[in-house]
Amino acid sequence: MHLKKILSGFLFILCPYIGVGQNVVSQEIQYLNNEATEVYLVWGVNGWQHIPDSLLSDNTKTINGLYYSPMTHNNGIHKAKINVPEGSEININFWLTKSHDGNLMDIWDTNAGKGYYAIAGDSGDIFQHDPEPDARSFLEKHKWLIGTVITLLFVFAVFLRLHFKLTRLFDHYVMAAAVLFALTYVFHVGIRFRLLEWSFSYLSPSSIGVASFDLLYLTIITVIFLLSALWIKSPGKRRYLLSVLLIIMLGSTLFALTNINIVHELGHPFNYQWLYYSDFLSSTEAKSAILANVDSFILYETLVLIIAFLICYYSFMVIANFIMAKSAIRPKHIIISIILAVSTLGIVGYSRIPSVETFKLKNPVAYFISSVFTAQGESRLFTMDVPLNKPEAPKLNEFVFNPVIKNLVVIILESAGADYMDIYGGEYNVTPRMQMEFENAAVFENIYAHAPATNKSMVSILCSLYPWISYNSLTQEVPDLMQPSITSIFSEAGYRTSFFSSSDLDFQNSRTFLKERGFDLISDYKDIPCTQQFKLESFGEGYGIGIDDSCLPPILSSWIDADPGSPFLSILWTNQGHYPYFFSGKEKEYVDNDIFKNKYLNIIEHYDMVVGAVLDSLENRGLLDSTLVVVVGDHGEAFGQHEQSGHGNGIYEENVHIPLMLINRNVFNGQRYSTIGGLIDLAPTITDLTGRTPPAEWQGSSLLAGLQKNKTFFFAPWSDFLFGMRNENLKIIFNETTGIAECYDLISDPRETNNIASENDAIVEELRMEVAAWVQQNTKLMEEVRTSAKNLKDH
Repeated sequence: MHLKKILSGFLFILCPYIGVGQNVVSQEIQYLNNEATEVYLVWGVNGWQHIPDSLLSDNTKTINGLYYSPMTHNNGIHKAKINVPEGSEININFWLTKSHDGNLMDIWDTNAGKGYYAIAGDSGDIFQHDPEPDARSFLEKHKWLIGTVITLLFVFAVFLRLHFKLTRLFDHYVMAAAVLFALTYVFHVGIRFRLLEWSFSYLSPSSIGVASFDLLYLTIITVIFLLSALWIKSPGKRRYLLSVLLIIMLGSTLFALTNINIVHELGHPFNYQWLYYSDFLSSTEAKSAILANVDSFILYETLVLIIAFLICYYSFMVIANFIMAKSAIRPKHIIISIILAVSTLGIVGYSRIPSVETFKLKNPVAYFISSVFTAQGESRLFTMDVPLNKPEAPKLNEFVFNPVIKNLVVIILESAGADYMDIYGGEYNVTPRMQMEFENAAVFENIYAHAPATNKSMVSILCSLYPWISYNSLTQEVPDLMQPSITSIFSEAGYRTSFFSSSDLDFQNSRTFLKERGFDLISDYKDIPCTQQFKLESFGEGYGIGIDDSCLPPILSSWIDADPGSPFLSILWTNQGHYPYFFSGKEKEYVDNDIFKNKYLNIIEHYDMVVGAVLDSLENRGLLDSTLVVVVGDHGEAFGQHEQSGHGNGIYEENVHIPLMLINRNVFNGQRYSTIGGLIDLAPTITDLTGRTPPAEWQGSSLLAGLQKNKTFFFAPWSDFLFGMRNENLKIIFNETTGIAECYDLISDPRETNNIASENDAIVEELRMEVAAWVQQNTKLMEEVRTSAKNLKDH
């Protein structure tokens, strides 16, 4: 069976599109597990390949090339029937999403990395989950993975021994380098075909140019080797140097292979900015994504690639040695032929690469290294000649002040895009309570996050400050920045203050940043009592990552009850809307083609219930009339719009357009405001309503005081370097990485499908000047803020 799986993996690398048999059987898969009540069968055939869509049942969904089929559950037995070609090998993993006691899970049972397998047409297969994975020793839990690593080390050691013997037979290290160069290039071509989902029917001299970026990278590496070999005269040291080159070439090939899924998600290889964004892979999103994508086939695929690479290299060297021994062909002839052939194919093919695919095809090693040195991005927006006018400080409009408001509750909905909500014209009917509260509220229709990232929005919400235009986070780098916050304003006025998060406040140093803002109490998922715990686990390793957002209203109530006579400001920051979209209740079917979007929409409905619970709690305590309840998103979330998912990849409406709702029945009665603004305007609006003068350092203005300029700015620095602006009905996006400008009329084109930039050159250039002025002004301010914090720390 292991040989069959290895051969299947080898065929999968060579040809992603292998046909399947014609006879179809209905195969029942059973899974015994008493820990979970909700399990998905995650499957594929013959090395995770596709089958015709006509064979898929209505409840089977396709995500990233994998099939997800929900399993029925009865007394610890989970069942699912699937239609598959007879005789095919079924690749199986199990995704556990809810535990027996009702807690949420994100556990991938991959059989300790080996995966489960069945043969279509055999009797129903029954698989069993180890009920006590944590009771096993480390060696027991990881024995297959450890075995694979030991096998690879053994194979590599044997190969290096052969490699040294071979190079002792003839000291043609230059030819060995040329063979490595050509072989690595060929493997990269195969990986690029896989990335673009091309079959080998596309193979031609021009199509091989898809690896042109790899060709340049490999050329540089090879030239460095050859120059080093000229400097090193010892044959023994040259052989060691050649071994280093072999390791680099093989490592580069493996890195290119592992970047395939990353490129599908980001549109380009992994870079330093995303490494920073993930808190150097320590964030729950990064861990979940890694664990969810590590399975037995990926490990088999890696093993097959390494073995194939080493065998090909050894074979080519033996053949070259034989040719030279039996003919008049000299090493230089072979070397020149290899270099000319590969270079010609690469150069000719480069012109055939579609421009839209350019960034997908960047060499991943070179791309990551270059991103370290150009992490802050390059944009002429930082250097254009523009007028740097200091904006007017926000002013208090006494008409806005309402003495009824004594208390403040701000509910921040994680990853909540406005367009999914009923009150913003959403089509899913997921926010009935907020819709009902509209008659007691004011809704702002055009509010934006200034960057699609939680910690950048945290700075804007609390400090009325545009985020640092960088992949860096102020919470991480300058948590003690000298900037007045909404907390400091109300603390000085005698308010009790608290911050409750159902997530982890250690991410990017958030807890320290919040302490510096002066909150009386800061609690995250580790501190808040809650029976609904989230869990993320793989290969028997588990850790907590959050709690159900429904646990936030009770902790707020308890905190209020501890001193009911004092005015208060409390901020509740939810978590469930963030990937991997944990949901505790029974899911409703809102969409039928996307498991994660369906979970997300159920969570938006759950958010609606959380808002309702806060309002009901205040009502029961007689505090609803004297409390302003603010409901706002920190950024949006994409599910395939503009070929992106998540939130950090873009600044389209799905990424940055957020809800903002102010609720108090004595102040509002169903107003809708079309004013354009951003998160920097939230704190000034709250202080305006409570009769307090906003600090002059704040960059925002009250959304109710008639001071808005009907424009706001946003950016995203992690994939491409993106800058944007909403100005009246126009939305402009400048991709400073690709040089492409996009312009949309959001009145006639709210989904941003018709780019009118080419038809409005003058307007685009005018808006470019405005965006550049904002970029330069913000950059100068950030330098001042960081310098002030550093000087304070030094003294």
